[in-house]
Amino acid sequence: RGSPAPPPLIIGGALPEPPASPLELPLLALGPDPLLPGEAQTRALSDPTARLLVEYAASKTSSCCGQLMLRGEDEVVGISGLLELEACEDEEGGATFVSIRCVGRVGVLGLSQPDEARLPGGEGGFLVALVEPYCDDDEDADAEREAMEDALSAAAEDGPAGAVSQADADAAARAVAASAEEAGIS
Repeated sequence: RGSPAPPPLIIGGALPEPPASPLELPLLALGPDPLLPGEAQTRALSDPTARLLVEYAASKTSSCCGQLMLRGEDEVVGISGLLELEACEDEEGGATFVSIRCVGRVGVLGLSQPDEARLPGGEGGFLVALVEPYCDDDEDADAEREAMEDALSAAAEDGPAGAVSQADADAAARAVAASAEEAGIS
């Protein structure tokens, strides 16, 4: 009659206490290796999902996003890089070139997939994470937290993008991972 329901999407390593007002960031799949604060790279994005994410980030989050990291097939890692995106004007062979710079880290508190994060026709798209600043315990934590809060404040929007069912979140996570693999960035 059909396959059994997929296992629930799990957020591992998330922070225990939600902030007073968490923010939302789209999650960009860059592959298995995280960008660390201070690291940067330029990518050619030809995948329609990645292009939609860049447009969404430019219009809603001051060109900031998080890095989608998966543990296994369906567990979103609870700590993500806070990325600043800068789309280059050049398009070559249908690809948009994007400069990506990691400016900090965020804790992932929850996931959704608003309509604006879906491809035309409602299939596929990207996930949007509810996040808060994350700092390691060290002497620079206060300065890092302040810098990340400034970046996140610039990315804040008027309210939550809307809840998504667990089944939709599971399907979206698999679709994002598959899109990244097809685009050669997994």
